[in-house]
Amino acid sequence: MAVGSSMWPRPERCGVLVCTIVMAFIFVASLPVDALASKASLAASVRFDPSSGLYHAAPAGTDASPATGYFVPGLNKTGWDVLHVVGSPNYTPDQQMFAAGYVEGFLTAKQISDWYTNYDANLFHTKPVSDGLRNYLTQQLSWARAMSEKMKHTLDYWMHVSLILQQFDGLVAVRTACM
Repeated sequence: MAVGSSMWPRPERCGVLVCTIVMAFIFVASLPVDALASKASLAASVRFDPSSGLYHAAPAGTDASPATGYFVPGLNKTGWDVLHVVGSPNYTPDQQMFAAGYVEGFLTAKQISDWYTNYDANLFHTKPVSDGLRNYLTQQLSWARAMSEKMKHTLDYWMHVSLILQQFDGLVAVRTACM
């Protein structure tokens, strides 16, 4: 297939996709799991209930978890918080990534809320997000979902986009469940 064909993302769409991904996920995993676990102030696993298809946060170390994570706050000391998430090979990549997003959202809910409060106040100055921007971002997300669903079995790029969207969906699911 030639460059510029429909299987390759259009540049203007890639920029929005990359920005969305960067804004949604900041992973810093510089410590081994055991060292991180001993310093973690927050740790959790995610359990998957196959009968209901639902994910639930559980104490860290829960057997048969599709993902486990440890979070060490350090922003005010080192300039970085540390989040380490590990998936289990006993689950599909889609399940692992959804669970990774779920545990990420569960462990970093306060930081996400603080970031959004600052972002909203500084960017929009108490004005609501415009319908034009909201529609544009919704269209971009819909396009990325459609393309990843269509092409994920053909190209590695779209398989990875699909997995990142699973992670994003897990993060949104825990946020929605906690509201």
